Amino acid sequence: MSENSSENPGSFGAGLDRVWDRQRLLTRYGGDMETVFELCKALREDLPSKIVRLNMAAAGGDLETLVAIAHSVKGICGTMAAGPCQALALEMEIAARGGDLSASRNTLAKLLVCLDKLLDEMPN
Repeated sequence: MSENSSENPGSFGAGLDRVWDRQRLLTRYGGDMETVFELCKALREDLPSKIVRLNMAAAGGDLETLVAIAHSVKGICGTMAAGPCQALALEMEIAARGGDLSASRNTLAKLLVCLDKLLDEMPN
């Protein structure tokens, strides 16, 4: 979403297929764009290793690790106002906690797409 966008900044962009609510995050930090950029930078640095670990855990059937990393990703996405990604991370955490590796893997595939979109929507 551009700085001068006429899109509804308070939503995830119904019909626009957005996963990041930039305005919500900006509001949460009192309009401090520098803080938002720092959070985005931290996410870009941290998320790739979590994605690798999620893929490895799913491939190896390690449900305990899937639970732990999904929980972490859920928290990160919540902090970043990325509701759709947060919801998928929660779904994966619940499936892994319940011992359902197949559902965990299926949800992981959706989560990876969502996280990729999140990174695309955030500033570099």
